[in-house]
Amino acid sequence: MADSNHQGTPIDAVEDASKGSSIPSGNKQAESTGAGSLSKAKPLENPEYVIPGHDMLKELNRGGMGVVYKARQHGFNRMVAVKVILPERLQAGEAKKRFEREVRAAALLNHPNFVMVFQTDLSGPVAYLTMEYVDGIDLSRLVKVTGPLPIQLAVQYIVQAADALQHAADKGVIHRDIKPSNLMVTPSPIKGVKDLATVKPLPASTRHGTIKILDMGLARVDGDTGDDDDEASNDLRAELTQAGEFLGTPDYMAPEQAENPRTADTRSDLYSLGATLFYLLSGQAVFVGGSIVQKLRKHLSATPPNLTSIRPEVPQALAQIVERLLRKSPAERYQTPANLAQALRAFLQGKAVPMPSDPAGKATGPAQLLPPLNIRAHGAAISALALSSDGDLLATGGLDEAIKMWDAETGRPRRPMQGNGGAVNALAFHPDGKTLASSASRLFTDDMGVEIWDLTTGRQTRKLGNFSSNVQALCFDSKGLSLLAGCEDGEVRQCSLNEPTAVHKVLGRHPGGVLALVLLSSTRLLSAGGDGQVMVWDLEKGTIRGKIGFQVGPIRVLALDRSRNHLLAGGSGLVLRDGQANISNLLEPRFTVRGARFILSGTAIAAGCDDGAVRLIDTTAGVVVEERFLNTPVTVLVAAQSSASVWAGCADGHIRRLEPFDLPPV
Repeated sequence: MADSNHQGTPIDAVEDASKGSSIPSGNKQAESTGAGSLSKAKPLENPEYVIPGHDMLKELNRGGMGVVYKARQHGFNRMVAVKVILPERLQAGEAKKRFEREVRAAALLNHPNFVMVFQTDLSGPVAYLTMEYVDGIDLSRLVKVTGPLPIQLAVQYIVQAADALQHAADKGVIHRDIKPSNLMVTPSPIKGVKDLATVKPLPASTRHGTIKILDMGLARVDGDTGDDDDEASNDLRAELTQAGEFLGTPDYMAPEQAENPRTADTRSDLYSLGATLFYLLSGQAVFVGGSIVQKLRKHLSATPPNLTSIRPEVPQALAQIVERLLRKSPAERYQTPANLAQALRAFLQGKAVPMPSDPAGKATGPAQLLPPLNIRAHGAAISALALSSDGDLLATGGLDEAIKMWDAETGRPRRPMQGNGGAVNALAFHPDGKTLASSASRLFTDDMGVEIWDLTTGRQTRKLGNFSSNVQALCFDSKGLSLLAGCEDGEVRQCSLNEPTAVHKVLGRHPGGVLALVLLSSTRLLSAGGDGQVMVWDLEKGTIRGKIGFQVGPIRVLALDRSRNHLLAGGSGLVLRDGQANISNLLEPRFTVRGARFILSGTAIAAGCDDGAVRLIDTTAGVVVEERFLNTPVTVLVAAQSSASVWAGCADGHIRRLEPFDLPPV
């Protein structure tokens, strides 16, 4: 990056770290402490099971059907995992058939993202499988320790799993038990960490490691006899009534698989992979709570929650990929794991995300390359813009005191807001997309405040008053229960909305007026203004957590890429602060920045300046790669982070959607 230097600490660390406990080992067949030395590892003195050619070193896990050991295999002098079938389960027959299916499926697979099976003996005194030892942690336990994963990291994990499932599909293998606990990452990203506070959440810079898919015991292989598949189907149904380490869970089961496991195909694995990605990003299953039967019914008929309602920083393009994977009809999902991997890689690279066609043949998706538009929107300069979280609506406010709504795809006008008075300062959509908050410049204190508008009727439903100065910046909290307001006199306020009369809580004050707000997390707020500082607020405690200085004069613009923990501050110039607290000067002070947003999934930045140019900046290189001049000053700019398109509000009263951007090849 240009002009890079190290200052301070990461944004998320501008607060006291709470003490944590030691991290559990956390996986089915491996421990997060590493394999250690082969020669120094001591065998168990009196192992419960003796396997010829193996030294049993440690019991890793025990479930309802078997035990997994860490062992040393003599002939190859390597660490392996040995899965032993409990003798009492072997007599019943179903465990042996399950292990036979696992061996049969594993024999067909040779892929770096599948755990390899080295040796098996299901007819000797002790029935066992010897397989690749994975020094890592499964994704279920990783999320339990660290919380939802960084967006880029979660996507990289799923890309690897999709590559492996495509290999399996090419070999005629359907896994039928994809879930977080069957996906292991090696090495563990929390290996050696003693204080949980340092990995909760995981840093955005965490290396992604290698995913290994475990447990082929429920797999179906092309060519299986009807009896073989019936046995596998019975095992799948047994998940609903039995407990045990090797049994599955309905939280990730495709609807068609729940109805009849024999009908499951590769698209069923993709549903499970979508439910897994939902868990990695949100920290919870698609359908939370209820009995096993209730969960299965929801998978069969209920609409999954919108991922962005749980984690607002998830880009819309990614949320729509997950929504597609969770469609009830297999025909409406991605049809192959390769299709999914292609879409996710496009997302990671900031490119247009290909989406599957619906049954009618119409391609749908979040990353349409929309044509440019130039709309005469207001009778005076555009002073505020806001884009709804789903990207469908654009709200505009002007110095002509009007607030208008637009279809963000077609540019057609929607119902305007009726009765606003004063030049518009700020606009913010509620997370539910049904209401809009606005503020305007007014002369008298009694008139100062925030208006709440019903987008269906265009009418004001509520007025938040009792402000001592004009409100210049707005945003809602992640759940929409309170409104955050930055004021001309420097106050930062939190106004509760779940009571008949809004309760104001003054968090604190900037030395200069507040010009920008952005939500850092569900409990943290960033504010910036005329004093050239960004303040970090604790919304739960109502206290300031820290300050970050930027050398851009009054800060008019804040933008955050939560997936990478990157923060933009714009004023006289544009500065990027990355997740390691490195500061990069992207635009010189001679450029007055009026709006800036991360686009192309965070790989680029669009900055609108009062010299009439919108500049595209490569985030990694920290250099301007394109300039587009509009022949009128840019006054404000918005864009969805996943998008290639940018809306610019201009001094001539026009709103312009620019031709889609694309980063030039390196």
